[in-house]
Amino acid sequence: MNLLECQLVGTPVVSTAFGSMGDFTRLGIAVPHQQRTFLLRGMVAQPHVPGVVAALHAVSGSHTGPEESHSPWVLSSPPGVHYDHRQLQGLLSALNWSEFDAALVPLVRADGSAVPPVSEDGSEVHPDQPVLVRTALFVNAQLNSFRRLGVVQMILSMASARGRVKRFPDGLARFAHLGGGEEQEDHEHDEL
Repeated sequence: MNLLECQLVGTPVVSTAFGSMGDFTRLGIAVPHQQRTFLLRGMVAQPHVPGVVAALHAVSGSHTGPEESHSPWVLSSPPGVHYDHRQLQGLLSALNWSEFDAALVPLVRADGSAVPPVSEDGSEVHPDQPVLVRTALFVNAQLNSFRRLGVVQMILSMASARGRVKRFPDGLARFAHLGGGEEQEDHEHDEL
């Protein structure tokens, strides 16, 4: 089972806090890596074995069994974003979602300026853009890209070509602190 599927059914995970594995670990522990190794397809992180052992001991007693509900949507988002969950949930329940595969959630920085939905050259989604996507599409897209941004871009390209992307109204997402949303030179969190 991959990282997302395990968490969706309530199984805590232990992952390496590197790239998308660290980004997507919500139910469990992301252990810092010991070192990086360069391979033909890119850089990989070697796990810190004592840290993994400690994390396994920590999560072994917290397993509660499978969840009864399912999650048809995944919110792909950078860290530090706060959402109006009540309004977001209201939109999700009110709209006919059989017509959409993805939804852009407009994001505002803490200073009030809007994060553009696409990069400056318009070729791909902005790295900080939160996107709500169908879970099945997200899981399948992970087979082709190891970066959160690559997964989201692939889904948006496919969905927009078929006219299946929705844009939510403004005011649903905001960075919690000043400096949130500023592109960093080190995009380690987006690479595997």
